[in-house]
Amino acid sequence: MQPLRCLTLLMIAASTVLAASSRTVLQTEGGAETEAAIQALKGKPSGVTVTSPHGAGACTYTGRGDYVVDDAGQLSVFAEQVCAGEAMQGSRPVCSLSKDLQCAPGGRFPHNYEVTRAGLKVDARLVPWRATMAPSIPDLLQALQQRIAAGQALANAQMPSRSTNTSGLAVSCRAPRSTFMVRSQLSNLMTYQQRLDPEGVCADRVLDDFLAHAQAGDAVAANSPVGRCLQAAGKVTDWSVTSCVVTTHH
Repeated sequence: MQPLRCLTLLMIAASTVLAASSRTVLQTEGGAETEAAIQALKGKPSGVTVTSPHGAGACTYTGRGDYVVDDAGQLSVFAEQVCAGEAMQGSRPVCSLSKDLQCAPGGRFPHNYEVTRAGLKVDARLVPWRATMAPSIPDLLQALQQRIAAGQALANAQMPSRSTNTSGLAVSCRAPRSTFMVRSQLSNLMTYQQRLDPEGVCADRVLDDFLAHAQAGDAVAANSPVGRCLQAAGKVTDWSVTSCVVTTHH
């Protein structure tokens, strides 16, 4: 079965959201099966299909998973999949750790997470690291903290100055079951949903630039920069029943 294992790992690696250069630093022995987001995957296809001399078919999530931390400080879940009888793993991002090795709840994984020497604390529950990692964990944690701090310092140095919404305007949206208003910090929409935004679709300046040239009553179209952000962030799922306009706020 070894050729199947190699083939499956390659196919799953191609679909993972982790950067190709990232490396697993810490991993638990299970423990992620209590996450509602992982339980909800049980029995569902992962989108990966395996074809080999030993078997063929689509991969299906089992509802089990391990927590992993990579060398960039990204906490993820290795959601287990079964592919032609073989158990494999695909990555699901949880949150990015701060330099104190903690991250706050939000989106699909609504818990407080803290990396400790003994294991990953998920709220009050401790999930131990793999026993084979124990001797080197103190050094790993120190190196991880240093790398996260250095990465944050570099990001802050390279971050362009943010524009500020001084227009006195906001975007108000109304749908049959929800109403919401966005005044500033558009990027928070993607952060809350734990979605990646490498192209800056929901960058703060997108909203600020739009409102700087808008007037109260202007419609927000689905194909406008702000409209594309609202859809990408999942705030608007059906434009035929959703109305977004520019409005004043105090």
